Amino acid sequence: MPLKTLWGVTLLVALFASQVYAAERLTCVRAVLAEVDYPPFYYMKDDELIGISVEVLNQVADQLNLEIEYIRLSWPRVLNHWKMAL
Repeated sequence: MPLKTLWGVTLLVALFASQVYAAERLTCVRAVLAEVDYPPFYYMKDDELIGISVEVLNQVADQLNLEIEYIRLSWPRVLNHWKMAL
């Protein structure tokens, strides 16, 4: 294969891969928390989830241009979600 053709194919593959990566890029992350409050890490106050863990996750999400969806579940269901993610 001539060198010009090889570079052309490489460029096309790189462009296609970057578009696929951009299309599959995450925009929202789901954080699963136990339904029991664990102050000071996370707890409900005036119908708002607050705490050290929530603040850290929100700061990281802001830096990565992500949104976080917080879901509160019973502890066995939290463990089940964690196992399913592996």
